Amino acid sequence: MVTIGFNLSPTYSKQTVPAVGISEVSRSSSWLPVRHNAATAALTGKIEGDYAMAGDFSAVNISGIGLDGTSWDIPSASLSGSSAQNPTSINERTHIQTDDYKLQSNAYVTVNILPGLQFKTTGGAYADYKEYNMEQKTSAQKSGNPNTLTRQLTLHTEMLTENMLNYNKKIGNHEFSGVLGFTYQKTSNKFNQMVGTNFPNDDMLSYNLASALILDSPAANGTTSFYYSEALISYIGRITYAYKGKYLLSASLRADGSSKFAEGNKWGTFPAASLGWRASEEKFLKKFDWLSNLKLRASYGLTGNNNIPQYSYLNGLNTSNYVTGSGNGTLVPGMAASDPFIGNSNITWEQTQEENFGIDLGLFKSRINLTVEYYTANTIQLLLQQHAMYITGHQTFWNNIGKVNNKGIEIELSTTNINSGRFTWKTTANFSTNKNTLLSYGDKTYQDNFGERSEVYRAIVGQPAIQYFGYKSDGVWKTFEEVAAAKAVTDPSGKPFVYTKFPPLAGGLKVVNTNGDFAINPDDRVVLGTPFPDFTWGMTNTFSFKGFDFSFLIQGVQGGKIIDGNMNYNETLRTVAAYVANRWVSPSFPGDGKTTFDKTTAGGDLELTDYVMQDASYIAFRDFTLGYQVPARIAKSLKLGSIRAYCTATNLIYIMGSDYKGVNPEARFTTGPYSKAFPLVAGYQRGTYPLTKAFTLGIDVNF
Repeated sequence: MVTIGFNLSPTYSKQTVPAVGISEVSRSSSWLPVRHNAATAALTGKIEGDYAMAGDFSAVNISGIGLDGTSWDIPSASLSGSSAQNPTSINERTHIQTDDYKLQSNAYVTVNILPGLQFKTTGGAYADYKEYNMEQKTSAQKSGNPNTLTRQLTLHTEMLTENMLNYNKKIGNHEFSGVLGFTYQKTSNKFNQMVGTNFPNDDMLSYNLASALILDSPAANGTTSFYYSEALISYIGRITYAYKGKYLLSASLRADGSSKFAEGNKWGTFPAASLGWRASEEKFLKKFDWLSNLKLRASYGLTGNNNIPQYSYLNGLNTSNYVTGSGNGTLVPGMAASDPFIGNSNITWEQTQEENFGIDLGLFKSRINLTVEYYTANTIQLLLQQHAMYITGHQTFWNNIGKVNNKGIEIELSTTNINSGRFTWKTTANFSTNKNTLLSYGDKTYQDNFGERSEVYRAIVGQPAIQYFGYKSDGVWKTFEEVAAAKAVTDPSGKPFVYTKFPPLAGGLKVVNTNGDFAINPDDRVVLGTPFPDFTWGMTNTFSFKGFDFSFLIQGVQGGKIIDGNMNYNETLRTVAAYVANRWVSPSFPGDGKTTFDKTTAGGDLELTDYVMQDASYIAFRDFTLGYQVPARIAKSLKLGSIRAYCTATNLIYIMGSDYKGVNPEARFTTGPYSKAFPLVAGYQRGTYPLTKAFTLGIDVNF
């Protein structure tokens, strides 16, 4: 018997997005007008009616008359030191649109060769073509900036074929099954970007009218293109055995070959095995009516990870100019191995050895079901970026270095609390905890990694793999007398206290001399926290009464810290209510004694201290759903199979940590130094979009 199936699913979407994010809005001064009025035009020399930019108010002359009638004048005053521009100007002068065309297709052929023996081949293809256009009018980002047109054409394709031979056989109380398979997957990406600038006017942005094309460089996101592909080949084998449904055995072996590694290192072999004992099927436990299910299980498995950039085993070439000839020579374009990364042909698969031990328990005809699982996983040959020697001319290279252990417990409990026929109430709750430990890092005892603000993420052997490392604070210097007293402190020999970092300043951050050496310097930095939570949990309750159903999900995270990158901006510290509350203003108004006025008066870089660390815990009433199932007789009278009306609410209630000042404790920065290419840097937050509450009304109709 042969079975054939085919599926084709095309989609198209058109998206227009705002040109500014929440960080631009929060950094915009509240006093900044959208457009210049007569007063601001006279002050700045700008044209009345033009968009007002923060930079317009630097180096302006201001004057007035004091309460005593005397005149005062401040020449070249800067009312704003911000480089942020008017968000309204950016948004109204910038148009961003993305057209997205997707095609998903699948086909399969199943052949029943013999009783119990089946062969199935599956082929799938996915294509995603995106056209991104951004039109920026003159002075959109900054006064005097030329108009630009940016167009990106992206083609992402995936091809997958799976070929599986399945065999199932039962002989008496013995059940056997086996699988042999081969899979091939290829992913390709093509990207083309063209950036034109200096068009004759803002209404006709066409490349043939551009005065110039902006070329791609470290200083400009300009015209460029690239193509890359990757492939993965896998051979799979698995056997399972069961005796009387009580004794269970499974073993598997797979070999994966990845194009991301050089010849000789492409392949990894990953075995796995599991044992299970359904004890509740034993005669000596059958007599306990209250015991519905009892299963003990254990497993061991080795898995691989190749999640690194393509071609990391090769040296990259970039454009470079050469000088040839005599005299001053002639500049000739060429290429050189100037990529920040140096290739390493020795890298291979990262491997994780995991052991799991679990128990499944069912009580009282399965009205109570409990699953408890303990796991421990050692990840070896970690794929990490390592600093290269300066003599190589490169900064970093990928290497298999280090070992990490993750272990924890996962618990799930489901209960049928009430089941009275017309009314039912069911609950499902889960709890999980994980402990992360860096076991080794080559010949090093620690490794410092850095974020965009030079904040330090230290990986210390024997401790969590990611920890924030910096200066510990103890409030602010509240009065000038406190500052004077601090500066007068001497060590036992009479030498003055040395401040190479964070000198005493009224309203500034008071940093702790953790090592007691009568100096504030980098040696005072300590571990400040980790992004890893203590535990996560969730609970779902479902109720039904006659045709009505109601459910809600509560989910939460306890522990873990985030670094608030928004504190790097004075606009945030001076204008956003959560940061302004209880801040130091003067010795007469010291606030709570813990909050500095802004970054300028802090005495040092706040991002290097625990001042920017906040609790990432939260409790979210995630989903509420209320539905009504129309009686079957009514649906039948309408010649319909079923009708259900429902309404849902998402994030209806959200409780954040007491010291959290942002708008979304779940969000993290995931680009630049926080991308997957840097797995030991995480927990940073900046420019986060707030959580949204969503309400939905709907109706399901089945014919």
